[in-house]
Amino acid sequence: MKHLPLLYFLLLPVMIQAQEYIDLLQKARIFSDSQNLRLICDLEITKPEGKKERQLEVYLNQKGLNYNVLIQVLTPGFLRKTKFLSVHENNTVTQWMSSSRGVKRLGNSNSSDSLFDSDFTVEDLSPLKLNDYTIETSSQKDQERLIKYILEPKLKNPDYDRKIITLNPDTCLIESIIYLKNSQIIKEYQLLKTEIKDSKSITTKCQMESKTNHSVSIITISDYEILESIPSRIFNKGNL
Repeated sequence: MKHLPLLYFLLLPVMIQAQEYIDLLQKARIFSDSQNLRLICDLEITKPEGKKERQLEVYLNQKGLNYNVLIQVLTPGFLRKTKFLSVHENNTVTQWMSSSRGVKRLGNSNSSDSLFDSDFTVEDLSPLKLNDYTIETSSQKDQERLIKYILEPKLKNPDYDRKIITLNPDTCLIESIIYLKNSQIIKEYQLLKTEIKDSKSITTKCQMESKTNHSVSIITISDYEILESIPSRIFNKGNL
């Protein structure tokens, strides 16, 4: 029988806790961990040159680690064909963006593309690809029971070299994300308000601020409903 060193047994609780933290990060969401959710959102974009507003309809579907998202513009009318679709199945994420000019499939090089001319990007509203990062976690929750993660891209990222995610383990909601490049904060996400419905926490207000562009985008949820199911056609690329 092989004897394991004493150090292994001393480190085992830490190793198990670290894996639990990683599993929580895989489930991290900006809006909610509800299985089927429909949102109506008001998006306000403030830039040095002025303000823009969009009303969005969002469908979220998740089962296990599979996570599907459809976001479409309701107003203004001239942007009604603008949609973002992300389908996550069997560890594969496939994404498209549609506009009046047609449908475009997105790749890794599009992760920093702006969504609807806001400070939110494709990456911000996509499932985390944990294998793309080296991840450190805090060994203990802070006084507010939040967990902090430091993620460094394994491959060089032109937009940032580190991001720090603060997660509420009870709700799986992301409380904040700080993006850094050369130790300078370039972009910051903050959860501002939440509500609880059917024992599920739902983000009702959040913002993304770009320090480099001197702009901020605020999403306010004006209406939401937890659904029993969402028709599969909603997440079908053919309906874009």
